Amino acid sequence: HTMAAVSAPLFIEAPPLPGARTLEFYEPRWDGRTFSLERLDALQLPETEPEFATATPAGVADAIGGRLETILGAGDPSGKVDIILIGDGYTAAQMPAWRKDARDLAAELFQENPFCMFENYFNVHRIDVVSRESGAGTGRVYSRRNALGSYLGCAGTNRLLCVDYARTRALVESLTRPDQREIIVVLVNDGRYGGSGGAIAAATVGGGGAAVVAHELGHSFAGLADEYDYGKDYCEASVEPSRPNVTAERDPRKVKWRTTRDAGHFEGALYCKRGYYRPYQDSRMRNIYAAYQPLHIQLWYDRLKLAGDGSVNLNCPR
Repeated sequence: HTMAAVSAPLFIEAPPLPGARTLEFYEPRWDGRTFSLERLDALQLPETEPEFATATPAGVADAIGGRLETILGAGDPSGKVDIILIGDGYTAAQMPAWRKDARDLAAELFQENPFCMFENYFNVHRIDVVSRESGAGTGRVYSRRNALGSYLGCAGTNRLLCVDYARTRALVESLTRPDQREIIVVLVNDGRYGGSGGAIAAATVGGGGAAVVAHELGHSFAGLADEYDYGKDYCEASVEPSRPNVTAERDPRKVKWRTTRDAGHFEGALYCKRGYYRPYQDSRMRNIYAAYQPLHIQLWYDRLKLAGDGSVNLNCPR
């Protein structure tokens, strides 16, 4: 397979809803070949907490088997980008609801770009796993008896949604081929708003769903930075950010995206109102309900072109 999955967990909290308070956190950096982790402030990474040091603590949750089913198939995984959807916080009685939620999430993703125009590059698979209790926990892993330990309030941030990453990855690896798991998304059966991005992305079903997932995958798959400016009033930018959609360059004639169609120079990005600039007034990396813009689409394509046949669906977005 020509496209390796990201191996180390990376964590990015869900973007803020209007009026929400923002904390700083960690952000992935993509140099065209590999990801690294850039610390933005002092928020602790979830996997450094004792509860994430090993797999599921003994006696906390039942053993899980899981079942894999392909719900959208574009071709052999060796030549495609595979999305794995896993439900958490769905009881046995709620399995029909989970299957509908997974179908709805996939359908919603592929109504818009980049998923729509590059639909021939993707397979989507669903993993069914039963939880003993419905929903996400609060404040700590396995505060609710769900299968994958999902909970809100991770690392002290209300909307940061975390899961038991070791257990989730072990489940995925037990049911998929190595070339069949480029993107892993846990969809949690909870009406509260929350999410996180990284090697395993997560979102609550009642809090933005596909919009949050599409934003988080912009981080973990396409290497994009957040463009919203909630939080700090001013940042002294001593080093140019490596990520392609934010800059400290004050001269619009010199910005890294100056040759990109429709891209401009707008102050406010990387959680700072002043000091960093973004290419568009609004976008999916600034507002989860806005669209990806041409620069973002190109960066998605730069990764996706390693798979698929190069075709583009021109009848998008639908």
